[in-house]
Amino acid sequence: MQTLTKKAVEAARAANDACRAEAKLSFNEELYADLLNAEKEVATADVKAVETLKITAGSSAVKGAITVKWTVKGDTSAVEGYEIWRSVKKNSWILQVLHYNKDNI
Repeated sequence: MQTLTKKAVEAARAANDACRAEAKLSFNEELYADLLNAEKEVATADVKAVETLKITAGSSAVKGAITVKWTVKGDTSAVEGYEIWRSVKKNSWILQVLHYNKDNI
């Protein structure tokens, strides 16, 4: 099987999902198996890309405010966003404060 781009795999999945039930019954099982394998390859590549990222973060605080900065080195193509969490007290539960996705980074 040739290597496909993530967009091509997503387009193939969307086309398959758009088929009516009758069409799915006649869908080539080998092509469907190729689609499942391609989705698995894309997911594995995304996980590997994220796992190899190197994130360096730092912060500074003054009364009533904190500044958090970070740099990311590596292939960020699989990154969908970042989440920032904080704790109100030392050794207490943490709360999600912000979520950044590709649209608002």
